Amino acid sequence: MKPVPVSALSEGARYSEPLYVDGAVFLAANTEITKKDMELLNSLAVTEVFTDGTAYHIDTALLGGEGNKSDKKPPEDPPPPQTNTNTAAQIKTPLTVAASDGGSVFRRLSEEIKLLSSVFNTIGMKVGIKPRIIWTIVATLLQLIKRDKNNCIEFILCNNIRSMNLAKSSINTALLTALIAMEKGISDRLVPELVSAAILHDTGMLRLPRVLLEKQTPLTDEEKIMIQSHTVHSYHIVLDELRYSETTALAVLQHHERWDGMGYPQRLAGNDIDKGARIIAVADSFEALVSSKPYRNSMTANNAIKMMMSENHSHFSPGIIDVFVKVMGIYPVGSGVVLNNGINAKVLDTNKDAPLRPIVKVLTNASGDTVNEEEIINLLDTRNLYITKTFALKSYG
Repeated sequence: MKPVPVSALSEGARYSEPLYVDGAVFLAANTEITKKDMELLNSLAVTEVFTDGTAYHIDTALLGGEGNKSDKKPPEDPPPPQTNTNTAAQIKTPLTVAASDGGSVFRRLSEEIKLLSSVFNTIGMKVGIKPRIIWTIVATLLQLIKRDKNNCIEFILCNNIRSMNLAKSSINTALLTALIAMEKGISDRLVPELVSAAILHDTGMLRLPRVLLEKQTPLTDEEKIMIQSHTVHSYHIVLDELRYSETTALAVLQHHERWDGMGYPQRLAGNDIDKGARIIAVADSFEALVSSKPYRNSMTANNAIKMMMSENHSHFSPGIIDVFVKVMGIYPVGSGVVLNNGINAKVLDTNKDAPLRPIVKVLTNASGDTVNEEEIINLLDTRNLYITKTFALKSYG
């Protein structure tokens, strides 16, 4: 591949082949270079990218656009990163019933999954990679959470991406880890390191046979031991190959330890388990329960939370579960719920002081007819209505 100085890149240009930074795809082939891309490269002190492609521009007028592209206002991107200026209390999202731009958040998170998938492909091939790309993903996730927590939660529950499973799972786990860490009041200085660990916690799976990971029948005892070895593989990838700190690597190594000492790989118990690993354990377990697996269907968010609460004091750190329920609610944003009058609705936001009575948007009336006009119900103010059961909202997508 040939190097291209960042100074030679221009907004609006496209390359016929992907652009690479530190061995990982930075921008897919035939994708327009945006102002945000240029700012990101400059903020990371990247001086050159690599590609096998050639640069070209597209005249938007030929594509049916109205006038020159420079006349159009680009879509809003997440605000610039804030470094050590916000406390956990300052970055909590206030109670709202209107999403800022769910489509924008979903698109951006989908792009991060694609980028992380390319990073994982590189790690899987044992090709050297620097952690700088991981830090760009971490920065984007934290920006999106601070800007629009609710749509990030809904993305975890409702996105329909059916490939790149490891990258999708890792992004979801990282989002949940960040939400718990922020609610718990962990300092802004430490949150990015913890979110990096969450992104990388399952990289050891890349060193296991694919046939084992995709097996749809029960695992043998020997295969279970092989699967459990992924935590040790992940630890060495993070510490030895990516050169992260021992703190980050320990959070990765211990995320399958259990509070009662029955986890793996070291059978640690209680406070002997790394604090970051305790948070990732909760995030990873919830993500796994609400995601479809080759051997089982996904749970609704409400059922997953109830199961995790029942395992409190045995599987998870009790304090972490309490924080998780506080930030997610009993009925997380994006959940499908049925009210006692037969209405099907979608949870838009939670009431922290009354987790059983969230704010919902009506989807269908009691007769099953789709409601075209937006109707919002705050169950905290409507005491005659309550939730009777939940359903997977993906069935509406």
